[in-house]
Amino acid sequence: MKKSMKVLVIATLATAVAFATPQKASAGQKFSVDRISPYGTSVTLNLAKSSERTEVELSDSNGKVVDTKTYYKGAKYGNFLSLKKNKAYTVRYRSVDGVGDPISGWSKKIGFVTLNVEAKQVGKSMKASYKIPKIKGVKKFKVLISKKEKSGFKKVTTVKPGKKVILSKCYGKAFGYTSYYVKFQPVFKKKVKASYANITGFRFTKGFF
Repeated sequence: MKKSMKVLVIATLATAVAFATPQKASAGQKFSVDRISPYGTSVTLNLAKSSERTEVELSDSNGKVVDTKTYYKGAKYGNFLSLKKNKAYTVRYRSVDGVGDPISGWSKKIGFVTLNVEAKQVGKSMKASYKIPKIKGVKKFKVLISKKEKSGFKKVTTVKPGKKVILSKCYGKAFGYTSYYVKFQPVFKKKVKASYANITGFRFTKGFF
C-alpha cells in the first residue's frame, strides 16, 4: 500500500466583519454582515442592538431590490433566507418610526457573496486548489491565508470569478500537517462601502489508500 496525503475540508466558516456606522444612517445604529451559511443560502446581519426600528433592503448585483425587512428597536440580528448560492448581493439600512416612515437616510451599501467553495488536493502534492464560480457583479477576489481562524491573514494573490487558484504556502512556507484558513474578499464592479469576506478552511493529513 502506498502512503499518500489527502486534504480534509473544514466546514465553511464565517466570521463577523465590523464596519463603521455610515454617516447618513442613525448615529445610534451599527450594521454589518455577520455570517453567510456554509451552504451559501442565507445571510445573518448584525444590528448591534438597534436604537430605532430598522428597515433593511437587500438587492442583487444589478441593483434590483429583491427583499426588504423591518426589525424592531433593540433587535440584535436580522436575516435573509432562501438566497441563491454563488451570487453577489448588497444590503443597506435606514431607521424608521412606528408606522414605517424613514427618520434617517439610507446607509451606504455593504456587499457580500454567497460563495460556496471548498479546497481540493492537487494530485498527491501538498497543494490546495479552489475553483471560483462565475459570479456576476464581482470583479475579483483578494485571497488571504492564515493558520488562525480569526486573525493573521496575509494576502497571497487575487483570482477572478470562473478561474482556479492553487495555494501551496502560508507565510512563505510550504504547507504542513496543520489547519489553514483561506479568506476570499470580493471586489465589486460597482462601488460599495465595504464587502464581507468569506472564509473556508482545510488541512493535510497522512493516510493510506
